[in-house]
Amino acid sequence: MTFTRGSMNSQTLSSLIDKAITDALARRTLWIESLGFESTQADIPRQPTTFVLITGDDAAAFPATLRYLAALAQAGCLLSVHFSHSAQRLHTRFADALNRLLPQVPCQQATDSTLRSGDTLLLPALSDNSLAKIALGLRDNAASQWVFQALAQDVRIIALHHPDAAMPAAYLAQLSRYQETLRQFGIRMMGQPAAPQASVPHRAVAAVGKSLLTARDVRLHSENTLSVRPGTLITPAARDELAARRITLITAS
Repeated sequence: MTFTRGSMNSQTLSSLIDKAITDALARRTLWIESLGFESTQADIPRQPTTFVLITGDDAAAFPATLRYLAALAQAGCLLSVHFSHSAQRLHTRFADALNRLLPQVPCQQATDSTLRSGDTLLLPALSDNSLAKIALGLRDNAASQWVFQALAQDVRIIALHHPDAAMPAAYLAQLSRYQETLRQFGIRMMGQPAAPQASVPHRAVAAVGKSLLTARDVRLHSENTLSVRPGTLITPAARDELAARRITLITAS
């Protein structure tokens, strides 16, 4: 993909980037063709399902999770969304948004899962509490129960964990050890590492000379202000992330 200077604005560029990501995800939908089956045949193998388990009650972060799931659905992933007991308020509060963004995706209370080999278990907002329980082998909530069932059935597991950088260094170090334990289990951990890192100066983004600010850049930023140089393109998803994390954007020369 080639971009010409001055040929598009920030929103257009963001849309093209989003489309590129979606197209990359969509390639997994070619699995039927690669197996040589026709869509009308009765013996088409079962399409692998991505089981999404929503836990906790973080209403501020849930809209970003919804957009993430909508992108997966548009890319052709077969989703099945489940809410744990602690997330039932999210299910109720965002019912209209769920119906609008995921009209064909079943959303229900988490009970016994039907995970099978070839499926994927996605935990888009793994809490510190569930992270610790999984690492310690405690199976007394939906997240830990589903994870251990998935491990037993050779189901791929992807977990997104975003620790609170404001917590004490010793606490973050313990979370980092739990993250490493889950990786040793074979779980793919995504999100910001829990290990405490050196503070990044407010002008670090400007010093690097980035011309595009994405949502990933914002998620990796641990300060309450973020400085960019004039003319930096900011994607819509990055602006949403800035608002959700209450980060003040500063334009620095």
